[in-house]
Amino acid sequence: MKIASYIWRVLINLIQIGVILAILNSNYSPYEHLVITALVLIYISIVSFYSFYGITNYENLLFGAKQTVLIINKLVKNKEEEELSDFSAEQEKLDTALIKFWINAGFIYIIYLACLYNVFIALDNL
Repeated sequence: MKIASYIWRVLINLIQIGVILAILNSNYSPYEHLVITALVLIYISIVSFYSFYGITNYENLLFGAKQTVLIINKLVKNKEEEELSDFSAEQEKLDTALIKFWINAGFIYIIYLACLYNVFIALDNL
């Protein structure tokens, strides 16, 4: 199941790169190339910001939940049971999300390089 979700993420990113490269390689004037490239750069900036923001918040939430359980254990003085809750499923979800994050980050980097190349080509043609 995990591998299928990773393959799906790669396919979605390949389609995204294909669409963006098709737009960037279309025959427009150099000014239009710069505008389209700027819009794509804004898009990937927003996508990467929210991806990083979501991963960071999820990590902080999981860490906070673990700390809360430890504090409750100390207050209750429940020495028979070290943890009130098992966070292995949440940690597994976080690990999966991190792998997907890095897959997306790699493809966003490829898009970023394509945009930089497009900017240099457009500036050369001005």
